[in-house]
Amino acid sequence: MHKKIIYILFIVCTINVSGQGKIESPYSKFGVGDLINNTSARNMGMGSVSYAVPSQGYINCMNPAGVAYTDSLSFIFDFGINGGYRYYEIDNPPLSQIKSDLQISHLIIGFRITEWWATRLGASPYSNVDYDIISHDSVIFDVKKNYRYAGRGGYNKIFWSNAFTPVENLNIGVNASYLFGIIDKNNAINFDDDSGAYVNILERTRTSVSDFMFDFGLQYKLKINAANNLHLGGIYNYNSFIKGTKSVMKFNSLSLGGSAIVDTLDNYNMTGTITIPQKIGFGVCLEHNEKLLLAFDFTTQSWSDAKFFDVEYSLNNTNSYNFGLEYKPIGKTGYAYRYSQAVSYRTGVHFTNTYLNLNENQEQINDFGISFGFGLPMERSKTSFNLSVQIGQRGTLRNDLIKENYVIFALSFNLTDRWFERRRFE
Repeated sequence: MHKKIIYILFIVCTINVSGQGKIESPYSKFGVGDLINNTSARNMGMGSVSYAVPSQGYINCMNPAGVAYTDSLSFIFDFGINGGYRYYEIDNPPLSQIKSDLQISHLIIGFRITEWWATRLGASPYSNVDYDIISHDSVIFDVKKNYRYAGRGGYNKIFWSNAFTPVENLNIGVNASYLFGIIDKNNAINFDDDSGAYVNILERTRTSVSDFMFDFGLQYKLKINAANNLHLGGIYNYNSFIKGTKSVMKFNSLSLGGSAIVDTLDNYNMTGTITIPQKIGFGVCLEHNEKLLLAFDFTTQSWSDAKFFDVEYSLNNTNSYNFGLEYKPIGKTGYAYRYSQAVSYRTGVHFTNTYLNLNENQEQINDFGISFGFGLPMERSKTSFNLSVQIGQRGTLRNDLIKENYVIFALSFNLTDRWFERRRFE
């Protein structure tokens, strides 16, 4: 049985890291694309708080120190998917479009090795690029000039986290990730003309990366009184210089309606690095009677220091604020007379200043949303399903920019099985 589950894990993990779903967004054009929030469905329902949240029976995807909550007899398997609908609109000209997406969000296993050491292995997407933007210039001699920007791909990561408990109530976590993936981008200028009097220009760029990066986490539990505990948590990712290769091809063609190359303008390959800048986050969580959790997280990341093969994209530093709560009527160990008493109820809000500042630094792109969720346990089992929905908005209609309204659904299956229990028969 154990071998079968590990084999299934390998198969699904391969699917996850080699073929992530499509999240179409024009904002994925910049930087490394749309950064994927790797919180679980449980944490997403709480506004994506995670740094200090205790996670008995769950796997904390954001703070490696949280792995220490895995008990000594359990093997945890957590698999999640998310998807949703995104509504895009612009004012000038008045246009709108609806897109849908679905992707695997994470696949993780976790278990305890010794009394003071727990571990987890997993895979998840890191960023996503998927856009196709077309704009038109003024007519030149009755010929329209068209600009097209398209991109596909993204980066994924496989990670191994370890958490240690050197003293009671203090957890220290270390996470090693292998980041890899390919992003293809095409920029084109073409003319609506079949006479051959104009020359179209196309630039194709492929960027591939593969390298390791590391991050660290802490969690500390402070007992206030018999009814209340205060949990503190923090994470730190230092600057990572991810090795990669970049190939660029520029060529032109006559405007004859075909795609025959007339002249190659440039064609080269280069090696270099992509900077994943340092990230610092801290959180606080108040636990009351093992039933109610109130949590707050703050995260900052220095994207203004990022370089992509020695090129700066004028990105902004990001700041994220997350607040959430979880309420379980029976607590952790109580008896439920009705199923509704065993359900975990969650809600939260988030606000992020993204790393995008467009229109010559005149317009900061912000992301705001609210979320709701439920933890649905299976009868006579530690296994549970977690459902969450997040409703939010990114961007603005000011300065001819794009506003994105979204509804994202998340589902995770958390299988907890007792593998390491020695049974006795008389």
